[in-house]
Amino acid sequence: MTGQKTAIIGFGSQGRAWARRLSRSRFRLVVGLRPGSKSRREARKLGYEVDTPEQAVKGSAVVALLVPDQAGRKVFMNLKRHMQPDCLVVFAAGYPLVFPTPLKAEQDVVLVAPHGPGSDLEAGGRMSAFLAVARDQTGRAGSRARTLARRLGLSPLYDTTPRLEALGDLFGEQALLCGGLLGLTAQVSRIMIRGGVPPAHAWLETVGQLERLTGLLARGGVEKFWREISDCAAAGSAAATPKLFGPAFERALKGLWKDIESGRFSRGFERSGRPRAMPPLWRVLAEMESARRPKTKKGGRAGRPVKKPKS
Repeated sequence: MTGQKTAIIGFGSQGRAWARRLSRSRFRLVVGLRPGSKSRREARKLGYEVDTPEQAVKGSAVVALLVPDQAGRKVFMNLKRHMQPDCLVVFAAGYPLVFPTPLKAEQDVVLVAPHGPGSDLEAGGRMSAFLAVARDQTGRAGSRARTLARRLGLSPLYDTTPRLEALGDLFGEQALLCGGLLGLTAQVSRIMIRGGVPPAHAWLETVGQLERLTGLLARGGVEKFWREISDCAAAGSAAATPKLFGPAFERALKGLWKDIESGRFSRGFERSGRPRAMPPLWRVLAEMESARRPKTKKGGRAGRPVKKPKS
């Protein structure tokens, strides 16, 4: 693959990271962006060749479609007639390969899904990834995907299927990593504040300690986590867990899973896209963050306002 033309379609978080990592491996890159894209200037400033998506994929041995999940299928359908029959088409998420129906293609189509944000990958840190083959036209799709992943610096690599990756990714982010984490943290904080705990103190007791404790769990596993938390925390957690996470909670989680598995979530998402505002419950977290900032001389709060997160 080194030296062969490779098209990076999209220049968001993952697009920038893949371009940076592959350029270090001497890939001949072309970034494909619409003529009116604001990212064109940034990509050129970083030294990349920029062309329209249609021209970028022509003659490319590898086409990496690093666009938002809901746009991946449409972008592929618009570009596939410009692709070489033997090119390798790469997606970074299983969603566009599975929902609303399995993607049909004539080329090799694979999934290379890094387990982390593009900013971390771009920084050069070690990161694992999922690998899957959606279509093997040449008989070499799997080996080509593995080579590309290694050039990106991804290790270790875990084999999966596009559907399993998509289901796990959607359910994990809804039930735990995004929706569950912020929803539970916000609800716990709100109860604290209603009980008289100052918002700045509530932040320290929740958000302020999450990174340390999740880091402990990730580094040492649940056994080490259990050994290292205090006796009081262990006793309280053991008593609270069955109260909080009983049958009603399990039913709610099963409902989320069914919505994803059946395609109900994807159909709604395709219609409405990203919500304009965060869930109202989450706003207590922004209020706590504001409360803990030091006051300025004029009585305001130092620091920047909360910005909309980028996916």
